[in-house]
Amino acid sequence: MALIIFQNANGSYRPTWYGRLTYKGKSHEKNLGIPIAGTPPTGADGKITLKASGDVAFEKSRKAAGKALAAWRKETRSNPADLQEAAYKAHTGVSLAGVPLAKLIDKWIGLKRQRKPTAERIRIARLTFQRFAAFARDFAETRGKRCDTINDITSDMAAAWFDRIKSIYAWGTVKDMMHLMSGAFKRWANNGQPNPFSDIVLR
Repeated sequence: MALIIFQNANGSYRPTWYGRLTYKGKSHEKNLGIPIAGTPPTGADGKITLKASGDVAFEKSRKAAGKALAAWRKETRSNPADLQEAAYKAHTGVSLAGVPLAKLIDKWIGLKRQRKPTAERIRIARLTFQRFAAFARDFAETRGKRCDTINDITSDMAAAWFDRIKSIYAWGTVKDMMHLMSGAFKRWANNGQPNPFSDIVLR
């Protein structure tokens, strides 16, 4: 268990304390959310060293970070899965719990593109995500389950959604809606399951 300050090559450093824990031989790091205050101690090479003492403000922030690190260690002892969650999110920015269906439009809008989508395209995408979320919630509830995130989507749910929309919308619209949901699952699902939309032939 250790406190960390990440320093850049130019001498600057990340503004908050990080902690490191070792669990089953694997090292896990976490942003403790405690701001680094005051002036950190430096060695002869000019780099920060935590083996020495800094000024009063720095040592006060170090003490607060130490408490946060101890609390994290206590939490992970009772729930080791938190370590896996923290490590995954640190590397991907996505929670293992999955992206909520209600947040898919925000993720979609934030994608890097050569051209930004038009206001009309955003409106259509928003409606598609909203309609699927409502359908998925009802579909799951009738089976005693829940569908709140992209990870909760199943193949039978995707097939039922396809059957529903093809009886309502023109074929071109159906294909657009299916491609949108398929792309969302491919990008943001992390449950290790095959894309439930890819088995549906759109010809």
